[in-house]
Amino acid sequence: MLKKLFHPFILYIRLSNPFMKHKLIITRKAPIPNGVPIIFVANHSCVHDAPVILASVRKHTYILSEESFKQTFAGFQLSLNGAIWVKRGDRKSGERAKYEAVKLLKRKTSLLVFAEGTWNTTDNILMLPFHKGVIDIAKESNATIVPIVTDYSDKSCRVDIGEPFFVNEGASSVDEAARLRDTMATIKWEIIENSIANRIETSKAHHEEYVRFLHSELSVWDTEKETAAILKLHDTAEEAFAHLRHIEINKDNAFLLRPNRNEVSSI
Repeated sequence: MLKKLFHPFILYIRLSNPFMKHKLIITRKAPIPNGVPIIFVANHSCVHDAPVILASVRKHTYILSEESFKQTFAGFQLSLNGAIWVKRGDRKSGERAKYEAVKLLKRKTSLLVFAEGTWNTTDNILMLPFHKGVIDIAKESNATIVPIVTDYSDKSCRVDIGEPFFVNEGASSVDEAARLRDTMATIKWEIIENSIANRIETSKAHHEEYVRFLHSELSVWDTEKETAAILKLHDTAEEAFAHLRHIEINKDNAFLLRPNRNEVSSI
């Protein structure tokens, strides 16, 4: 209850920040289901994302955030609002955060998750790979996912609140995370398509300058650390099976090297 009381106050402070010079434009706001646990899944590009999204949904929502931000002023505000802190790369911390998230959602609260796991500062990738943890949490808590896509320009931030995304319980979490990412990448492209002329006129140097502006508030920004947090997908057969080069062959695993009988018989 106390977190809900703090929520409007925290939101006012964040949105009245002198660095926050973006006009909020909601391009679509699909109805948000009532009476059920909600996971708002959003793309992530800068420190302004959380307050912008909270202002768009107008609903008290806990936030899943990286632990290193906890000691910043923004982190203090998030703590007052309600946050679940997780240390990236720490399996125990991840399991604890997952447990807390499921427990909160089962009380029919809401949770904001940035499934990319870090800021997407690229100028050509619509969505970074999504971590499957958000799907695991949705399955365990029986929560409904509501996708939210943001896109910043020099003077505005467009926000699209999409239709609920229903997780296929029978599908793997990895596949469902990829499907959610594709859904949100499509929304992102539709937003960009409406302002494509401005994009064409934007040089790479201007984009890099704008990225620096968006991140200027966060002194702990560590490009190398954030880049390392991007989920690595195996795009080639060589990458996918690289671990096989380190297997020590013995009588227990030699069967892996035998040709597939069905493939041999079909040749």
